[in-house]
Amino acid sequence: MTNIQRLNNIYKSGIDKTWSNTEIPDKLIEYLDYLKSKVTSYSKLKVLDIGCGRGRLIKRMIEDGWEDVTGIEVAGEAIKYLPPRIKLKIIVGDFMEERFNKKYDIITDLTMTCSVSPRHWSSIFRKINEILEGNGYYLGEFFTERMSGSKLDKTWYLKENDLRNALSGWFEIIFFKKDKKIKGSIFFLTKKKEI
Repeated sequence: MTNIQRLNNIYKSGIDKTWSNTEIPDKLIEYLDYLKSKVTSYSKLKVLDIGCGRGRLIKRMIEDGWEDVTGIEVAGEAIKYLPPRIKLKIIVGDFMEERFNKKYDIITDLTMTCSVSPRHWSSIFRKINEILEGNGYYLGEFFTERMSGSKLDKTWYLKENDLRNALSGWFEIIFFKKDKKIKGSIFFLTKKKEI
């Protein structure tokens, strides 16, 4: 079974609805609020949510006044039942194969990278770095311990220090914290490094 088939099966079966929390994690909202406080016109910033799933972060950001928010999701099943105004903002495709026609100010990642083998993470970080604007930010959530109980729901994780080292090769770390409500995750806010 390919990764795309596996992910489509996860969304078709509803396994994704059992993931720790269907709300946007507090730390991620805190980091987005931090970025909003740093610029005068945050609503105009270009945002890409990689592995956007059912679009929950996109919906939240639109409600909060962000205007230029795009998602990319490899599993077409994930977006099947989204309202048209959200569906229009999502590219169905593989992040690593997509040729983006613009650079982004912010890229978000709510564990998308954890759904692929760590041997691909350096390539993912390189691509994120390449499509970020010069002063762009990469933020999101990574697992720091095994999270899955289902054969379909395979995830990978890194210990905190290994994750910090992996990120710091491509990004300047601004925040790197746990969320008291969510066990086994690290939330990070980084800024693009010129490589």
